[in-house]
Amino acid sequence: MPRQMFVERELQMSLRINLNMRTILFFFHFVLGVSIAISQDYNQIEIGTQIWTTENLNIERFRNGDKIPHVKSQADWEKANKKGNPAWCYYNFDSKNGEKYGKLYNWYAVNDPRGLAPEGWHVPTDLEWTKLSNHLGGDTISGLKLKSDIGWDENGNGTNEALFNGSPAGVIWTYGTFEGIGNYGVFWSSIAEITF
Repeated sequence: MPRQMFVERELQMSLRINLNMRTILFFFHFVLGVSIAISQDYNQIEIGTQIWTTENLNIERFRNGDKIPHVKSQADWEKANKKGNPAWCYYNFDSKNGEKYGKLYNWYAVNDPRGLAPEGWHVPTDLEWTKLSNHLGGDTISGLKLKSDIGWDENGNGTNEALFNGSPAGVIWTYGTFEGIGNYGVFWSSIAEITF
């Protein structure tokens, strides 16, 4: 598993779950909340005392209605990140990937004060990810329970015991390069530091 997320100091925070001696990184697509009143219907599951969506975030507007810029090239993705502008894209800038995995968002969209998560929901903190992992038995086994039971390459499917449906949507790095579709997913945290 690449460690460049931490070496490059990407503004992409993650939860790290160890699974059978492999580290699975989760890119934010799921949002945590306390209310089910949202503008777009998302399937959800209660895990412990938390409610999580069971599908990837797939929105084009902030909570206040403003459009999130759709970036369609590597150069434009890099430019948005260098300027600190919010953006979203599809994996490999191909809308067919959006049908299965939803959209990929940069840190500036996740952290924007206009709100990426739908009304009544929020981007989970690192502590909320840790609580989820701990409820499922800790970071050495929770990854298997969170991963969907289909769609992962190289016999990497999980059990989906938690009904979370974690999918291998891959990641786009700050400079607009993609990696890992089918092999891993990385989920956002709302804070700029990780505590593991």
